[in-house]
Amino acid sequence: MKILFLTLLLYLNITAQWYSVKNPSLPSMWSSVNSIDVCDSSTAIIHLKGDLPRPFYITTDKGETWKLISSPESPDANIVTLTNENNIWFCTDVKIFNSTDSGINWSLQYLDSSKTSFFDYIKMFDMDNGVAVGDAPNSKTPALILKTNNGGKNWVAVNDSFLIGAYSRDQFYPIDFPDFNTGYFFDTWTSKLFKTINGGRNWASIKYPTKNIYMLKFYDNNIGIIITDNWPSTDRLFRTTDGGINWKELSIQSKSSHHDLEFLSGYPSRLWFTDFDKLFFSSDTGTTWTESKLVNGSLGGRNIKFTDSNNGWLLCDNGKIFRTNNNGGVATNIQQNKDENIHYSISQNYPNPFNPTTKIEYQIPAPGFVELKVYNVLGREVATLVNEEKPAGFYQIEFNASSRSAGFSSGIYFYELRAGSFRSVKKMILIK
Repeated sequence: MKILFLTLLLYLNITAQWYSVKNPSLPSMWSSVNSIDVCDSSTAIIHLKGDLPRPFYITTDKGETWKLISSPESPDANIVTLTNENNIWFCTDVKIFNSTDSGINWSLQYLDSSKTSFFDYIKMFDMDNGVAVGDAPNSKTPALILKTNNGGKNWVAVNDSFLIGAYSRDQFYPIDFPDFNTGYFFDTWTSKLFKTINGGRNWASIKYPTKNIYMLKFYDNNIGIIITDNWPSTDRLFRTTDGGINWKELSIQSKSSHHDLEFLSGYPSRLWFTDFDKLFFSSDTGTTWTESKLVNGSLGGRNIKFTDSNNGWLLCDNGKIFRTNNNGGVATNIQQNKDENIHYSISQNYPNPFNPTTKIEYQIPAPGFVELKVYNVLGREVATLVNEEKPAGFYQIEFNASSRSAGFSSGIYFYELRAGSFRSVKKMILIK
């Protein structure tokens, strides 16, 4: 009976992981949507495709009600970002607009058609700091990389001699800035992947094991995934854990055109992926995938966004919007007997090999005493990372091997998790 109850509880959590929310009363153009951005568990803004004008709709109550936001002019937005319900930015082909009152009034923050022919990307990291990326206007001038540290009152072009003639193939898919200084740009014209580590002032070409990139998404400056565009042959997926130095090919279940991929906030090993028709989840950074049975028939998935480790949104064509408040059901804490170890786990550290820091994730399904220790090849304990009572949940911890007093040298180490009757040991490699 106990096992049956747990099985039923698991089933209910898995099948109810995403739920449909109300959509605005939209015109026929709602059959095709463009993008969604979110800033907290309650607030989201969506942008429509279709005939002009292409309006925005914003919700501040988790999709219960939506407010129409009129755009200041046509042609309308390509991409939109917001930091709260009042402060919104969006790009047209060559302009950047901002509103500080939830779209009632708009100000033009940037316009220079000689610098770009099309804005592909905009992202505000907070109220002050943001980045925008535009295609090069011709083959002799560079792609436009704009930075702001005052909320867009001033957008400063930081690139003047790199990415000459470069352009992206679509809005935001082959460009990503995981932080204010680290960015990736795939140039469709030359089929080269470029990286910056100083906020876009300098770019260097990095090797990658394929020809065309449809989508790239980075969790941080080390962990990232690229998906190829090999139509009509099978698409391929590659992962890096060292910022693009090395890539590993992984399996992919996609059978149709792919649209978006999103890491679960706070957990780089967990990510969601929509290939337009279906929705997939991975708990091991893309190594294996499980299909989420969200709806019958074609999903029409376009864009996935998570605001934290629990709250996420999925924007689809044909008037479908989905939310989750339990991270898609994949990290729901299920109370059970401590001796049942089926939901205890610890991930492989990343990056691995590492120098000098690496991260380790683990999960426990019930409260209890947790030990996480590091050992050398002789079996001698060299570090204690966790040694205390912990509530049920997911955890991430960083191991820093730079301490001189500890005397860590290059070589093989082992880390062990003990929780309840669960025990697991994994190997990691330090290279100095």
